[in-house]
Amino acid sequence: MSLNTDPKRCPLCGDGNACGLASPSRSAECWCFSKPANPDALKCLPADLCNQACLCPRCLQRLHDETTPDAP
Repeated sequence: MSLNTDPKRCPLCGDGNACGLASPSRSAECWCFSKPANPDALKCLPADLCNQACLCPRCLQRLHDETTPDAP
């Protein structure tokens, strides 16, 4: 992906990201305001994808699962 990423699409999988801020017809905040990303997970994103568009809930959860150590 490049800096021309569609703000309504997840930059990782390309599916709709349900971003409340990218859709002018919505007056609500984005879903991600209530489920912030793990900073360690975001470090896994390529630099050119950062701050371009919201991840979809599925990709955010996958990144979280991949970067959160299992509890003993």
